[in-house]
Amino acid sequence: MPLTDEQKRLIQKSYAEIDRQSSNFAAIFYDCLFAMAPLIRPMFKSERPVFEYHFNELISTAATKVFQFEEIKPRLVVLGRKHRGYGVTPAQFDVVRSALMLSIQDCLRDACNPAIEQAWSSYYDEIAKVMIAAMEEAPAP
Repeated sequence: MPLTDEQKRLIQKSYAEIDRQSSNFAAIFYDCLFAMAPLIRPMFKSERPVFEYHFNELISTAATKVFQFEEIKPRLVVLGRKHRGYGVTPAQFDVVRSALMLSIQDCLRDACNPAIEQAWSSYYDEIAKVMIAAMEEAPAP
């Protein structure tokens, strides 16, 4: 089900709040991800600052362009194909969603609410759907 305009506004507003904070959202995200799924860590071949930078860039673009999702789809297709080459499986997207949601909750604290969580969860599902489709169409590594 597509996001409503209200959900899109919640994503932009909540991300702006996360971005304003001094904490490193990517670091929080990867701390959550690696704690929840330590077997994923070896899939990351580059240094942590590199993949944190790429995560911050992607999440910032996704939040900024939530009203123009079609514009970021080509980038998500490329990213999905790359993830297949890294050995990522569609099932791993669930743990990534959980890590993302915990990170959002941690950063927003009392400002987080069920409406924000639902908006982000739905948006993540849209992003994951595009990436997974690209992974499944890509040739095996």
